[in-house]
Amino acid sequence: MKIAIIGSGIAGLSTAFYLASDHEITLFEAEGRLGGHTNTVPVVLSGKTHHVDTGFIVHNEKNYPLFRDFLQQLGVETQDADMSFSVSHQQPFLEFSGTGPRGLFAQPKNLVSPTFWKLLVSIARFGRLGRKMLRQPPDGAEDKEETVAEFLNRHSFSTSFKNQYLIPLGSSIWSADPRTFLEFPVRALLYFFNNHGLLTFMNRPKWQTVVGGSSTYIDALLNAIPLDVRLHSKVDAIQRTSEGVAISTSHGVELFDEVICATHSDQALAMLSDPTPEETSVLGAIRFQANQAVLHTDRSMLPALRTAWAAWNYYCPDHDSKKPTLTYWMNRLQRLDASEEICVTLNRSEEIDPNSIVGIYDYAHPMYDGNTFAAQRRWAEINGINATWFVGAWWGYGFHEDGVRSARRVADAIASVKENVVS
Repeated sequence: MKIAIIGSGIAGLSTAFYLASDHEITLFEAEGRLGGHTNTVPVVLSGKTHHVDTGFIVHNEKNYPLFRDFLQQLGVETQDADMSFSVSHQQPFLEFSGTGPRGLFAQPKNLVSPTFWKLLVSIARFGRLGRKMLRQPPDGAEDKEETVAEFLNRHSFSTSFKNQYLIPLGSSIWSADPRTFLEFPVRALLYFFNNHGLLTFMNRPKWQTVVGGSSTYIDALLNAIPLDVRLHSKVDAIQRTSEGVAISTSHGVELFDEVICATHSDQALAMLSDPTPEETSVLGAIRFQANQAVLHTDRSMLPALRTAWAAWNYYCPDHDSKKPTLTYWMNRLQRLDASEEICVTLNRSEEIDPNSIVGIYDYAHPMYDGNTFAAQRRWAEINGINATWFVGAWWGYGFHEDGVRSARRVADAIASVKENVVS
């Protein structure tokens, strides 16, 4: 079949990878590069070039089996990564990290602080209660389960635990609005935390990065499969007709047997000329939040206390923030031997020394609430209807593995349809 894939993030690229051997694939990308959130940028310091990831960075063997297999089939090399986490809370001032005893007690006074020890006890208690809840079956309809806020209130967790640990951690993982993160369905959160070893201090997964930057796998993919790539080709409309699917861009209209939308759900909905009620309901239920990432060398974006520096560094300002403020220390994350500290900071652009900025990048991340998870369970209502399919990490928790899983699901479904037609 002649298939159009719209969007070149991990979902679109892995879908192309799975289908290219049996079908004629045309990949439409609005931007001038492939990759979506996979965006590796060269940074030259003291005559040495460092390939720095500004969007997708890490994965692990336990929780990313499909993505790991994808990399292995392409022959892409990976390396161990540090996934330590720190919090810098401004009012009252508190800094600590999970880099060991020195990081945990970066402020020596916390060794004898009852408040700080109470926070540590609360972290352990949250993990214990979370594991207990997951051992019990859901109580009531899945889409009506309690939120994180309701769970915390039911178990009388303190405001300091919420503000100094759970909200920073959750907002960092999902690039989520700190003010609304507590609306996350608690069972879904605990399931993710448990799978990633975040409900215990033991047996946490070993994280990895792609050697040479994550964009390496894009180059490997292009060398591995036949693919008609159309950069700078924003799709203006998708029209399903009796003759096939018409794809309209500024370059004209082309007809395909099938179309696979590998964009964010809201973007996919906007492209459909004649969305079904089900497409409108499912795709419209998933919201996205814009986040700005700045690649720079301003070390002041890292914690004030050097002993608190970690791979992920969350900053809690002294006012309510609509967006997560987080700095990735790329020297540690990607094992970069650089003459300066290379950082990627989310949503703190105005505070960064402009002379240190290498580049500014805009990304959008799915927002999770009960409506999101309810929409995800309606996959069959919109996929394969009118020769149209939808892939994306938003079908899961928003990570690379979710994007690849959605691609595998659609590729298998298309193969099944083809098999039934042939037989």
